Amino acid sequence: MKKSTKKALRELLETVKSNLNNPDNPYINQLMPEVGTFETEDKDVDDCGNWGFRKSYITVREDDALKEAQDELLNGLGQVFFDDFLFETEIRNKLSDFMRMVCKELIKC
Repeated sequence: MKKSTKKALRELLETVKSNLNNPDNPYINQLMPEVGTFETEDKDVDDCGNWGFRKSYITVREDDALKEAQDELLNGLGQVFFDDFLFETEIRNKLSDFMRMVCKELIKC
């Protein structure tokens, strides 16, 4: 692989990584759950066997929300946004540059 192709690949990978780890990226942001502490009620049984509800709290941290959004984009229902994530952001230009370099190398083979 030529030096220029390797450089284009590195730039592409850096751009993809940057976008995947950016909570402000519109595709990641749309898939991120809300961050904060939330009250929930869980169905529970006491020592006497009586059913009732117990309040508990769930804390969602930003890094956990980001991981969930990344997973949703790549594996979940958010996959429908994956093409847009690649081709409607600055990733598109880096992807085109890389593929242009690959094609130039293929022509010379």
